[in-house]
Amino acid sequence: MTAKIIAVINRKGGCGKTTISMMLGGAIANKKKKVLVADGNSEQGSAIRWASVASSDKPFPADVVEIGDTTDQIHNELRKYIYDYDFIIVDCPPTAQSVIGESVLLVADLAIVPVEPNPLDIWGTVGIKKLIGEMVIKNIGLKSRLLINKCNPNTRLTKDVLEIISDFGIELFNTKIHKRTVYAEAPAIGGIVHDLGYKAKEAIQEIDQLTKEVIKILK
Repeated sequence: MTAKIIAVINRKGGCGKTTISMMLGGAIANKKKKVLVADGNSEQGSAIRWASVASSDKPFPADVVEIGDTTDQIHNELRKYIYDYDFIIVDCPPTAQSVIGESVLLVADLAIVPVEPNPLDIWGTVGIKKLIGEMVIKNIGLKSRLLINKCNPNTRLTKDVLEIISDFGIELFNTKIHKRTVYAEAPAIGGIVHDLGYKAKEAIQEIDQLTKEVIKILK
């Protein structure tokens, strides 16, 4: 067993990297896969804190560890885990402030770039597109996808941005993650939206669709 490594990465904070990492990690783990979520942001430690809230009776379904202190050698740290897991998901810090993302991309199979559908986020994503392009030269197996996150499809701005981003140069996931309060509620119970029951029905469907897409890409 050799783990597939997924980097959840963007240049800026606040685009939902931790939420996507934890939701995806938990959903894949619920499919009877061994999953490790690696918290690459030791300053905030959001993924670690998220998992620590879970009760001992119902722990977070994926293992969560902190690896942010390994800086530009994080790719070597990840290699220690590749034979113990099916998937390793790395919640990367903003690449504008850290070299960790670049290190992760050296060994990643898939880079997921969460982006909110607004001009500032799109402009900020140009840098990560350039970085991924540089890393593909060193890691020829690296794939990448943009993930529309915190989406409000009924606004004109979102519709306009979605038209623009289709020509951005990085392929889009078919799945879009919408702006829903249940995504903010899940960390409070140390779980994922699947643990919130019927009120999270739409969010569960989104995460399940995303999970299927990710697994298909990595096959």
